Amino acid sequence: MSTKNNFFKLDLRSEMAGSGYVELVKHKRRNKKPKAGDLFGIQVVDFGWIVGRVIMENPSQMPEVESGPFFDSYLIYLYKGLHESCPQHLDLPIRPLLCLPPIIMDRELWTMGYAEPIESCPLEELEILNQHCFYDHSASVVHDEKGRLLSEVSRPCGVSALFLVQGLCSWLHHALNNGFDQENHPLGNSFSVHRRSGQKRIDGDED
Repeated sequence: MSTKNNFFKLDLRSEMAGSGYVELVKHKRRNKKPKAGDLFGIQVVDFGWIVGRVIMENPSQMPEVESGPFFDSYLIYLYKGLHESCPQHLDLPIRPLLCLPPIIMDRELWTMGYAEPIESCPLEELEILNQHCFYDHSASVVHDEKGRLLSEVSRPCGVSALFLVQGLCSWLHHALNNGFDQENHPLGNSFSVHRRSGQKRIDGDED
């Protein structure tokens, strides 16, 4: 049975992310599946540690799919700020001040040893963005983490893709070398969203 999904797979790089990569340090491989609320660190060569958190497991919600690229996927946040070492404990709650837009991440971040566990704590409402938004490059629309179309862009807006490690390294390269803001992040303000069945025009589109 085929299942429609708005996400594509982002591997080596995306034209929206630009060129260049950072290198992540491998630690212990983790076969245990991440859970919502898990805090983790990733070590970026020449920069330091970035803290991340699992916000949702299998956000695309395709229960009939038992395998394939979208089965072991995770909605994650990567927070602003660099650490000299991997934190052992973090003060909660953590507000969603992010160095990148929300990302749908493949499980290989953990199975290949790039994600170092910190602790796991239940998520609080104020730790989660009011709206998750992803730009579908092929259809010029935006949707949420479950593939539902949105009437307008909600910032920060990510890209409709399942990220592999190298795709993540490309976006981190951009964020760490250019700073994350609405003018400089990989999507910038340049994209437009088409109006469909009651959707609003946004980003300066004219009737």
